[in-house]
Amino acid sequence: MKGKGLQTLEELGLSSLVGWNNSISDWLYIGLADISCNSCEIFCLAIAPTEESLFPSEYRFICVSCLVEKRFVDYSISQQNSLSDKFAFILEDGVEKYSSESLRTFHLFSSLFGGLTKKFEKSTPDAAEVQTPFSILAREIRGNEDAPIPKGFRSISWIRFYEAEAIIHAYKSKSDFELKSDSMAVVLKCLYFPDDSDERRKFKANVQAIRVNNQNQRVIGWIRLEEARAVVEANTSRKDVDFAHLKFGNGGKVQFFPEELEVAKKYRSTTRLLRKD
Repeated sequence: MKGKGLQTLEELGLSSLVGWNNSISDWLYIGLADISCNSCEIFCLAIAPTEESLFPSEYRFICVSCLVEKRFVDYSISQQNSLSDKFAFILEDGVEKYSSESLRTFHLFSSLFGGLTKKFEKSTPDAAEVQTPFSILAREIRGNEDAPIPKGFRSISWIRFYEAEAIIHAYKSKSDFELKSDSMAVVLKCLYFPDDSDERRKFKANVQAIRVNNQNQRVIGWIRLEEARAVVEANTSRKDVDFAHLKFGNGGKVQFFPEELEVAKKYRSTTRLLRKD
């Protein structure tokens, strides 16, 4: 019996995706993993047969774009450590609570990607034309085709120079910071969380950066100090910058794209933050 805060993959509509493995339709959605698919660069879903399933042996991780399923042992040692840290955090609050809260993010993804396809019938004459919306829109959102992601890295966010400076300010002041335009409208929020906070432990960063456009707000990401500094350095030197993580992670790279490139115009930023897998 599953808790009220837990939903099966079928209840979430995932069984309507083309090529779906029906044997896992009654499995439970546990939450989003902190590791993205190597092919699609979309965060994978952590799933399990029951709420009492043993981690990691009975868990699987599935990409909702290409539907590739992985087991814990299929990941590298560093990725396994990341997943273990994540699950330790989940256990503190309870699987049901975490799953329920994570569903909000999942539904946001579903909304952004245009919803799930309708149930695919084998008798459909245009079967070859039916595709998963996750596969189509995810590529457009992440900008992988016009700015290829180097192998072994995953894209975190396109971060602007002034946004990185604001993030650094929040770290130095150890307090929230709002960046305003000339008209005094808030364009960026940097929320600071102390070292002993649950957020800091969960996301391995003290600052959450939120881009504001009128009434719309979009989370840029949980950005670490060394990452923000690398963004500033890449903009100043006008070249790619490699960096090492100070406490958590395997380091990463900030890519620089000159202003005249279409991809820089498209994402309104000359720098993209990447982390190593």
